[in-house]
Amino acid sequence: MGLFNNNEILKFTNSTYEGQVKNGKMHGKGRLTWNDGEVYEGDFVDGNRTGKGKYFFSGGAVYEGDFVNGRLHGKGTYFYSLGDRYEGDFVNDKRTGKGKYFWKDGAYYEGDFTDGHLNGKGKYTFADGNYYEGDFVNDKRTGTGVFVWKSGEKYEGSFSDGVRNGKGKYTWSDGDFYIGDFNNGNRTGNGTYVWKDGRTYNGKFISGERSGEGTYSLPDGSHFTGNFNSNGILDGTFFIITKDGEKYRLNYVSGRVESMDKI
Repeated sequence: MGLFNNNEILKFTNSTYEGQVKNGKMHGKGRLTWNDGEVYEGDFVDGNRTGKGKYFFSGGAVYEGDFVNGRLHGKGTYFYSLGDRYEGDFVNDKRTGKGKYFWKDGAYYEGDFTDGHLNGKGKYTFADGNYYEGDFVNDKRTGTGVFVWKSGEKYEGSFSDGVRNGKGKYTWSDGDFYIGDFNNGNRTGNGTYVWKDGRTYNGKFISGERSGEGTYSLPDGSHFTGNFNSNGILDGTFFIITKDGEKYRLNYVSGRVESMDKI
């Protein structure tokens, strides 16, 4: 007695079928075994794998879910031979639509897929607990999104090819934050840095450091305007307005006052 009710056996050039048959074709429940060891077990319609089924690939991968005309099409789960797993939509054998991908190292992604790639909106959680939620293009963080570190730091803004690029806000776990331009992951361009104690700097940044024209303000209302060197140190001529409204011109050299004049 076979595996299926009213089963028959059909021999093909590269495979053997055991199961239900209609008008000489595989139709109903059955199992198709290829000479290379691959196996499909499930529904058949007019000789095609259509309906619910399970496919065992020769390399060790397994797919269980919907089939249409021999293709992975609809909802399903794909178990990869190296331990990864995908659950979700398939279109013509490719991950397309909504789905979840689990890596064997503990990372996982939930969101949109197109032609097997992360494309659209989604959330990627790293094995260490950090996560990114936002736009993806061809598996990379591109567009607008939020990256959150388990340490409490957070970046909200633009990404390109997986890197912070464009406008964004970076918040540190201690409460400090920066709003402005990013280039290749660094604070570069125009921006504002706000310390948790109320101090602010508004001006130019290069590679994360205050560099160029800027204004440094203190909580008491006084502020310094001038040129900062690459280490964020006062360098050159600065104009200072105190909390009482008095104005001074100071000349700095590497952070030290060389001269001061009241204006």
